[in-house]
Amino acid sequence: MVVFEHSLNILNGGQSSSVAISTTSAQSGVFTFDAALAGYVLITVDTNCFVRQGTDPTALSDGTDQILLANQTYRCWVNSGNKLAFKTATGTGTAYLTPGG
Repeated sequence: MVVFEHSLNILNGGQSSSVAISTTSAQSGVFTFDAALAGYVLITVDTNCFVRQGTDPTALSDGTDQILLANQTYRCWVNSGNKLAFKTATGTGTAYLTPGG
């Protein structure tokens, strides 16, 4: 049996958000970080999708943007003032985002 240990900073609540994702690119809100949050975002998606970062990003599903695999959690650096855009190749799903993870 393999046991995985996951490290997570449990926040007070109210910081997380979700983005409905589909074959049309969808953006998160703008991320604004203070020194305590350090620019990291925990991203969990429930379907395979592609992601892009920017001030007004449009994710592409042609293999040129980074792929996120379903049911995985990623700790990613996001520049303050940027958004994340998500797009599936097929189907729909949800991206769950928590800054400061």
